[in-house]
Amino acid sequence: MANRNTTTRWIIAGAAAVVVVAASVVVIVLSLRGDSTEPVSPTAPPTSGPTSTAVPTPRPGEGTTTTEPADVDEVDETVTVGGRERKYKVVAPLDIEDGEELPAVIVLHGLGVSAEGISRAADWRQVVERDRFLAVFPQGEGNSWNMGPCCLPASLVGVDDESFLEEVVARLQARPDVDEDRLYLSGFSNGGLMVYAFACDHPGVFAAIASMAGSNLSRCTPQEPTSLLHQHSDPDSVVPYDGGLSFGQLIAGADFPDVPGSVARWAQDSGCDPRPEQREDDDVEWFTWTGCPDDVRVELVRVPGKGHVWLDRGDFDSLEALLEFFDLS
Repeated sequence: MANRNTTTRWIIAGAAAVVVVAASVVVIVLSLRGDSTEPVSPTAPPTSGPTSTAVPTPRPGEGTTTTEPADVDEVDETVTVGGRERKYKVVAPLDIEDGEELPAVIVLHGLGVSAEGISRAADWRQVVERDRFLAVFPQGEGNSWNMGPCCLPASLVGVDDESFLEEVVARLQARPDVDEDRLYLSGFSNGGLMVYAFACDHPGVFAAIASMAGSNLSRCTPQEPTSLLHQHSDPDSVVPYDGGLSFGQLIAGADFPDVPGSVARWAQDSGCDPRPEQREDDDVEWFTWTGCPDDVRVELVRVPGKGHVWLDRGDFDSLEALLEFFDLS
């Protein structure tokens, strides 16, 4: 009976996910017809930028740049969690020497995006080769992460994503080529939601975390001061910058907190000064909270006019901003 109930729940979850993805495909196709600033749904993969009329935005899996292929090693790993096989991809430099310990960045995809898709959303392979670190891309069940009320199908079925990510972290910490003091966690959209929740539940594991187009949906509090970079577009009709009603609320089943207030609370809970320093570069706004203990840093980057997509804009490169924040670049 238990197996029959589980199967039924997967069928229902799958049907619901198909509806969401099908609706999003229309938006994705429209967004790829040009340099549109219309937001895409949370099921859409983050598109790479910057785009131009000469170089169309590539579709997921087609690659995102015209650079030469990176000289890296790619391995698909499999772990068993709760009797279920789970997978993650590891991208690493080819020439790691015996005894060399490198940083590792875990990257969580968005809803409807695969681990492979998010690995192609930016120049991850090129920067892994250039800056010498491991990029790790866990695969969520049904291309989703279980964030309580959000997100289908993982939330409906009750997938134990926390145990899965704990196993990924443990596997990384056990690798002789990984510096366990330099583990980083990042994510886009649904993955960005998971970044907050997982970091709150695992204090001291990550040297820093980063969320793009995500939200502290669980409204959790860091148990110890934790460096955070949050990148977000305004407007974003899926995970709105100012919180409140949105298309994403239909999928999340809960209101998103406003991003500036949420990041400010994280800074406060991490012991930073209450008022951030502010600067602007080509309309991209940076809010930096200083005075934090233990070299902790908290930053919010507001990228105007991009919507719910990968946030490159003009001279602003969101991946480079992330690597600089993680002290990798």
